[in-house]
Amino acid sequence: MAGVTIDILRQLLPTHDIVRYDNSTQHVTLRDGSVLCVWSYRQSASAQSCASALERLNGDSTVPALCAADVAGRLCGTAFVVGTAPRGQMLAHAGIGMSHDQRYAIGQQLGQMVARWHALTYAGFGALNDATHKIGRAHV
Repeated sequence: MAGVTIDILRQLLPTHDIVRYDNSTQHVTLRDGSVLCVWSYRQSASAQSCASALERLNGDSTVPALCAADVAGRLCGTAFVVGTAPRGQMLAHAGIGMSHDQRYAIGQQLGQMVARWHALTYAGFGALNDATHKIGRAHV
C-alpha cells in the first residue's frame, strides 16, 4: 500500500487549493487556512460506512463535512475519506481544569448529539431507536 499523498489529494480534490499535506497527522491545509482530515481504512466497507454516515449527517454542525472519498482504494491502494477537520480540541485536553458541572454539561451535549445521529435511518440497519423515521434527519 502506497498511502495517501498530496498528489493523490490534489487529484481527488481538484477545486481545493491544497498547499500542504502532513502525513503524520493526516491533515490537509488549504490556501485559505482551513484544514481537512484524511481518515484511512484497512477495509473498503469501513470507508464506505464512514462516507455514508458523513453524507447522511451532512448539515449537522457537530459532524465533519464529507469532502471526498476513495472507498475502493483505487488511487493509492488504501481506502480513505476526506472531511473537514473537527473543531475545538480533544475532550481529554479540554476537561483539565473544568468543574464537575462543566464536564456534566459537555456530557449532556455529547449525549444529545449521539441521540440525533442514532435517530437516522441507514439503509440495511434502520434507526437505532424504537421510533420509525423517514429517510433523512430526525429531530430528537
